[in-house]
Amino acid sequence: MRKRLISLALLVLLIVGGLGTSWMFLGYWWNPASPCAPQPDRPSSGVIEAPWLLPLGTEVIKNQGRVCFWPMQLDDLPANDLRVQVISSGCYSSSCTLVYGRTGRMKIDQAAFTVRLTSRFAVRPLDSSQFGVNKGCLCTLDCAGAGRLEYETGPLQEGDYQVFIGRILVGTVTIPFTQLSLCLDTEHPVR
Repeated sequence: MRKRLISLALLVLLIVGGLGTSWMFLGYWWNPASPCAPQPDRPSSGVIEAPWLLPLGTEVIKNQGRVCFWPMQLDDLPANDLRVQVISSGCYSSSCTLVYGRTGRMKIDQAAFTVRLTSRFAVRPLDSSQFGVNKGCLCTLDCAGAGRLEYETGPLQEGDYQVFIGRILVGTVTIPFTQLSLCLDTEHPVR
């Protein structure tokens, strides 16, 4: 009886391991999609929790990209409360990219005048040639495939806030905010 239970447990483990390996190598088992086909209904903004195992070919972009600030009300300048968007680095087509995960955090320290952002995007670009798709089916060149994270600062006290993405100082945002928008990125850090 005990040998039979051990054999059954090993068989289940092999099957589950095989499915996990298939998922990792194929990448389409859980979320099948191809270019020029409707993509799974995933929001373009907000948090998407990644599965515990990402398929091969998935690119993980951590704390790299751009942060943009806007007043909460565009017609209300100068502003003390802002909308914030974080966008990953890289250009991923919205029609040919699977988003497996998008998470991040914003922490504001008004005493130290800092805005600290973290981000993690897990995306897999899909190439139409790997599906044998005809040349009439091309990926869009919109660079919006990874999506974005959105936050609101709430009212901020006046001053100059240093902005960090991960550990990289990308610039400063001044409150009261008098611009229509301000974008800072990790490719042009403050030295």
